[in-house]
Formats: sequence, C-alpha cells, structure tokens
Amino acid sequence: MGQKAMVAFSAHLPQLIRGLFYENWQPEHTQPCSNRVAFLASIGTRSVRLNDLGVEQAAQNVFKLLDHRLSPAVIKKVKLAMNPSLGSLWPERPQQSNSGA
Repeated sequence: MGQKAMVAFSAHLPQLIRGLFYENWQPEHTQPCSNRVAFLASIGTRSVRLNDLGVEQAAQNVFKLLDHRLSPAVIKKVKLAMNPSLGSLWPERPQQSNSGA
C-alpha cells in the first residue's frame, strides 16, 4: 500500500489504533511489503510481545477488528491497495443472498 493510501486508510481507524499505526512510521524509509511472508516478518520485528499468540494470528485479529469497524466500501479500497497475498488475512464475509426471504 502506498503512502497516500495508508494515510487515507488510517483516517478510518479508531484513535488508539491510529496511534499504533503511526508509531515510529518513517514514510521516507518505508517500502511496501512484497509478499505475505515479508509483511508478517515486518510485524514480528516491530511488535511488542505477542506472548503465545503468534504474528499471523495477531495480524488476523487486527484485520478482523478492521472488518467490524470499517465500511465495506473502505475495506474494498484497502484490499485493492494491498498486496494480493495479504487478502487471506481478512476474515471471510458471508455471501449475502439476493432473495427476499
């Protein structure tokens, strides 16, 4: 995700999460992660203690929180801006039926 997309995305985050998002962020030194492994490694090197949770589970939990907090339109924009290999970290949304029943 590019810098402009990250700033637009962060505007939708709750204040506490936004603070964590920007903590120690240096845009001039930040490169987008090239794949899922690099993304998770980046979290692992910057994270506070995750105890027994694990980096991947922690990332999935954050995406689950975002899925509950953000509108479907914002989620769609974020997914389009993200590396496709990260899509599986988002929770699956149930398909909505078009029937009136």
